[in-house]
Amino acid sequence: MSQEIIETLSWAQMTSDLVMITQGAGTGKTEACRHYCATRPHAYLATVSPQTKTVHGMLVELAAELDVMEHNPAKLTRAIGRKLQRIGNGSLLIVDEAQNLVDDAINQLRHFVDVHKCGVALVGNNEVYGRFTKKNDGPSYAQLKSRLGKRLKREKPRVSDLRTFISGWNVSDPDCIKLLIGIGMKGGALRQIDKTMKLATMIAMGNGETLKVGHIQAAWKNRDVEDVT
Repeated sequence: MSQEIIETLSWAQMTSDLVMITQGAGTGKTEACRHYCATRPHAYLATVSPQTKTVHGMLVELAAELDVMEHNPAKLTRAIGRKLQRIGNGSLLIVDEAQNLVDDAINQLRHFVDVHKCGVALVGNNEVYGRFTKKNDGPSYAQLKSRLGKRLKREKPRVSDLRTFISGWNVSDPDCIKLLIGIGMKGGALRQIDKTMKLATMIAMGNGETLKVGHIQAAWKNRDVEDVT
C-alpha cells in the first residue's frame, strides 16, 4: 500500500497534476505521506479537519506548511501562489483528511494546479470521490472530474502488508499471525492491529508470560470494538 501511495504522489509531483488517494481508515496512508514529504524536496503535507474545512481554513493550513506569512485573508491565495511560483515546477501539495473539505476548497486546489502548475494530492476516505459520483449537476464538478489525473483506491489492505506490519511486532507464531490478519482486515486495518497488540503486550507482561494467541484474543475482547469473527 505504501509503495502505491508513494508512486502516486511522485507521479503527481513530476507531472504537476491532481491525484486522489482514497483508502480505508488505518491503512497507513498518512504515514506514507509523511514519509514522502520527509524524503522529497518541495512536498508539503497539510491536514484539514472539520474546523479547517473551508477555503480560508485550508489556505491557513497550507500557508503554515509553506512558511507563507500573510495576515490579510484576502491576499492569502495570492501569497501562496507566489510561493509556489518561486518554487517552480515540481512542488506538491498533499491535503490529508480531504473528505472534510467543502467543495469550494477542493476547487481552490484545482486552481493551484491550473494556474501555478503544482501537483496536488487529495488524500482521504471514499467520501472524497463519492461527491463526484453523486453530484454532477454543475460545471464545477465537471471541471474537477476532468482534472483528476490519477486515482488510487483501496478499501482493504493486502495480506502481505498486514504480514509486514505484524512482523514489526516480532510476532512469529502462526496462530497469532492468523488472528492479527483477521483483525487487520476489519475496519481500521493497521490501527486495529497496533492498538490490539499494545494491549496484548501489556496483558502478557502483567502475567509474566510470553505473548500468545490468548493474550491477543483477550486484548481484542477487552477493547470491545467488534466481535471476533
